[in-house]
Amino acid sequence: MATLDKDILAPKEGVTGAFSSIIPLLVIAVTSGAILQSSIQGIFGRWLKFDEAYSHGLLVLAISLYLLFRTLKAIWPLRLSPNILGFIALIGAAAVWALAQAMSIQVIEEFLVPALLWLPFFSIYGWRQARFLIMPIGFLYFAIPFWDYLSMPLQLITVAVNEVGFSVTGISAEIDGIFVHLPSIGTFEVAHGCSGLRYLIVGLTLTTLFGYLNYDRWSRRLILIGLGLLLSLLANWIRVFIIIYAGYKTDMESSLIEDHDMFGWWIFAATLVPLFWVANALARNGGEPQIEKPMHEGEPKAGLMQVFLCVAIVTAFALPASFIKAQTQETLAYYAPIELPQQLGGWKSLRIAVSPSWAPVMRGYTQKAEAQYFNSDNQRVAIAVYLYSTQSPGRELIQDANRLYDHRDWRVVTANRYQENGMAYNQTVLEERNSGRLISVTHGYLVAGISYSDRVRAKLLQALGYLSGRHDAAEFFVSAECEADCSSESAKLKDFVAQQGAVIKEAMEKAYFLSINSEKK
Repeated sequence: MATLDKDILAPKEGVTGAFSSIIPLLVIAVTSGAILQSSIQGIFGRWLKFDEAYSHGLLVLAISLYLLFRTLKAIWPLRLSPNILGFIALIGAAAVWALAQAMSIQVIEEFLVPALLWLPFFSIYGWRQARFLIMPIGFLYFAIPFWDYLSMPLQLITVAVNEVGFSVTGISAEIDGIFVHLPSIGTFEVAHGCSGLRYLIVGLTLTTLFGYLNYDRWSRRLILIGLGLLLSLLANWIRVFIIIYAGYKTDMESSLIEDHDMFGWWIFAATLVPLFWVANALARNGGEPQIEKPMHEGEPKAGLMQVFLCVAIVTAFALPASFIKAQTQETLAYYAPIELPQQLGGWKSLRIAVSPSWAPVMRGYTQKAEAQYFNSDNQRVAIAVYLYSTQSPGRELIQDANRLYDHRDWRVVTANRYQENGMAYNQTVLEERNSGRLISVTHGYLVAGISYSDRVRAKLLQALGYLSGRHDAAEFFVSAECEADCSSESAKLKDFVAQQGAVIKEAMEKAYFLSINSEKK
C-alpha cells in the first residue's frame, strides 16, 4: 500500500479544522472513561497483579497508545463522516455492557471495553477512517482478562500431550483429569499456572505486533501468528514434561518441582529464536506496510454538525446505562435468617449440630442455613442453603469462587440433571481422592424465585429478575454419605427433595422477602 500525498488529498486547514478533528475525540475519551470507569478499574486491577497472566497489561496499553498516536498522525486531519450503523452498534454494545454490569458478568463488561472505545470513532468519522484504528485499539484485547476461559482446555491439552510423552519414555503414570499420579512417587497437578496461558498470550501479542509493523500481507501475518501459537504451547508442554520427568527420576526431590516458574520462561525464550528467524525471513521477502490516508472530499464539517454528533455520542453511551440499571443495594440494614423446619415429613432435625463430612465452596452469601435430619431407619441427610438477598461484584451466586467441591480433595463419579414437581436439580456423586469415600449430592439454583439446574442459564437468565424487580439468588444442597455405590442414597435423596424441595424454597424466599420488606420500612 502506497502512502498518498496529504497536500493532494485535502486542503490546508487552520484552527477551525484542527478543532473540528480534535473536539469529538476529546468527547469520546471523556465520555467512554466516565461511563466505563468501573470496568476499566477492574482491568487495571488485574494488570497490577504482577504474578498473574496479565502482568503485561501496562506494556500493552503503552504500545496501544503509541500505535494510536502513530495512526492518527498519519491520517490527520480527520473529517466528520457520521455512520448510522456505527451509532446502532454503539447503542447495542452499550446496552449489553450495561446489562452485564447489572448482572455482575465482569468478563463481558471488560471484553466490550475496546469495542466501546472504537465504536464512537466509527460512528462519528465513518468506516474509511475508523478502520485504521481497529489494530491500535483492538491490540488491548491481548490484556483484557477474558483469556482465563482457555485455561482449563489448555490444562487438559497439556496433560494429553504429556501422556504421549510418558508412554514413549516409559514413565508409568495414571491420568485423572488435570492430575498425573506417579505410583509410589507422588501426584502432580497441572494447575492454572501450568496451562501455558501466559506463554500463549505473550506469544500472540509479540507475533501480532511484529506482523502488523513489518508485513504488508495478511497471509504472512497469519503464518507468523500461527507459528507463535504453536511454539508457545510447545514451550509449556516441554516445561511440564521436564518437571514431571525430574520428579520421576529424583523421587520428587528435584528443585524444579518447587521453583519452576523462571525455568519455564527460559524455555519460552528459547522458542523465540526460531520464531523470529522465520519472522525476519518473511519480512525480507515482503514489503513494509504503509498507512494509506483516506480520500476526503470538500471542507471538514464543523459547527452544528459537530455539536450534534458529540451529543449523540454521549446519548448513545448514557441511555442504555440509565435504562438497564441494577436497583439492588450492595447491603441491606437487616438480613432475615433462613429458618429450616424442625421436621420435614418423616425426617427430624438433629438437636446437636454435627459437622458434615462434605461442604460446597461458597463465598459472598448474605444468609446461610445448615441442618441435618434423620428418619426412623436412622438414615441421615444434610441440608445447606446459601442465599444472596443482594448481589454485587464478588458477592454474587454464580462466580468462579463458588464451586460444588474442592477439586483438590474430591472428584466427580457421576452427574445428571432432572426435574421434579416444577423444580430443576443436579444429582452428583463425589469421591474423596484420599479415602475413596463417596457422597451423593442433590443441588439446585433459585434465581428471582425460578428454579434452574444449569449454572450458565441461571446466570444469563438473571436478567429476567431485573425486569420483575428481583435480584436475589440462592443455591441449596442436600447430601448423604454412601455405604456402597451410592445408588440407594441417590434414590433416597431424589425422593426427599421431591417431597421437601418446595419447603426449602419457601424458607429461602421467606428470608429474602423479610429482608427486603425490612429495608423498605
